[in-house]
Amino acid sequence: DVPAALVKDLLAPGTPIRTISGHVAERMHIEGDPLQQVRVRGDIEFKQLSIDAPAIFSSTLDRSEGRITFDIEGRPETWRLQRVDFLTSDLRFSLKGEISGAGGSDPRVRLSFSTLSAPVSAWRKYLPLKLIGAPSFERLVDSVENGQFEIKKAAVDTTLAELRDLVRGAVPKGISLETELREISAKPPIDNGLPLRALTGRINLANRALALQGFSGGYGDSRFTGLEGTYDLSSANGGNLDLYTRADVNLAELKNQLKAQEVASQLNKFLGSLEELGGRSRVEVSIKRRISEPLQFEGK
Repeated sequence: DVPAALVKDLLAPGTPIRTISGHVAERMHIEGDPLQQVRVRGDIEFKQLSIDAPAIFSSTLDRSEGRITFDIEGRPETWRLQRVDFLTSDLRFSLKGEISGAGGSDPRVRLSFSTLSAPVSAWRKYLPLKLIGAPSFERLVDSVENGQFEIKKAAVDTTLAELRDLVRGAVPKGISLETELREISAKPPIDNGLPLRALTGRINLANRALALQGFSGGYGDSRFTGLEGTYDLSSANGGNLDLYTRADVNLAELKNQLKAQEVASQLNKFLGSLEELGGRSRVEVSIKRRISEPLQFEGK
């Protein structure tokens, strides 16, 4: 059981951490020949761990307590993660997989990942958002105020070079994801955005296609149900979009929101038909976009 600051100074002196406090205790068993095959098993327990690292985390990690248990097998060209478990009072996840071709310039990463449902605040606390280096993703995460998020299943089967493309917005084909959101509240990071309330639904990713399923929630004074959609993520410049929802809307609010967006001529005509209307209405909306084209809108 040693001070966390000492662990940092000994094992990671170059890490961009301003301050670190708390205690870290570890138990480790190593067997084998590091030049041939080695297996490392053990656990790391941290208590009252506080980390101020603005180059890694969006905010200070404050008085965190938990445990990391691991079982890793290494050979000259392959590292196999038999199991890595991360456990705190508010976040739990498990990781398995392998990294092959470790001695080459572009190793292949195969990982599977799963979690229990956890508050969005816990994800925001532990995610190294600054290290990921994706400002738009960071703004999206920071916009969420509360709610639950669960990764039912996630898998990576891609090269390290392809993973680096994520920073440029291109999603590798070998990434898949099954998630569920429950009772999410947020302030969307868009101009004149209205509060998003009680957002519930599923988000799946496979073959570079993002799918929204069974979404419902409130946006401003409007309520939507049955939101379904797909978005092609194969290009960093944006791909095909298909979106459909039913909604009970505040007409004046809807007009003000849509006027602020770049929309197709069909939507301008639809907005014109609403100029003399007020109150509320039930609508069905379909939105499509093809690459390098404006949004196409159909509503009734």
